[in-house]
Amino acid sequence: KVDGTLYKKINNKYYRLEIADKINVKWFGAKGDGITDDTVAIQNAINNSLGRTLYFPKGNYLHNGLLISDAINIEGESINETLLTNTSASNFGIRVYNARGYMLPFTISNLQVRGTSTGAAILVDTEVKLHITHVYVIENEGIGVQIGTNGNHVSLLTISECTIQKNKGDAIYVVASSTVQINAVNILNCSITGNYAN
Repeated sequence: KVDGTLYKKINNKYYRLEIADKINVKWFGAKGDGITDDTVAIQNAINNSLGRTLYFPKGNYLHNGLLISDAINIEGESINETLLTNTSASNFGIRVYNARGYMLPFTISNLQVRGTSTGAAILVDTEVKLHITHVYVIENEGIGVQIGTNGNHVSLLTISECTIQKNKGDAIYVVASSTVQINAVNILNCSITGNYAN
């Protein structure tokens, strides 16, 4: 990336990428081979996808924690073909945090989230306009989806058509207290089974 423009190197020549709405995570060097640690490549792709869709083709993308802090869409091939696997021992899998402080839409869809971490597979800890749909959250060592953290409000969150299964923590864990407000959170048509803490 140079001056906000993406280039691809082919045979030692650089070509400017013409981008409509979708950015392929593999353009940033992610392998999705189930062997390579793709954390840096994926995070770089996320950081350069504001207002666009970041597309994950079929594959198993290993990482040790990803931060989504701008309004983008994360989209996989399907819940059976695109896996985001957290290899960290204790870090969250995907953390959604609204760094800009105003409401822009985020979407996570058509992929599977799994991992060995005792942290939440998906952590939503700020006021975001987030829709998680057609996501399979399975076999994580910790919580499936955590909504809120101490001191951060959450609002305008929808989780729909998801399967949250076989996680060792709660399927969905909501942090609410006198200092944390949880507003307009909708959970629709989800299958939640076999989570050890339920």
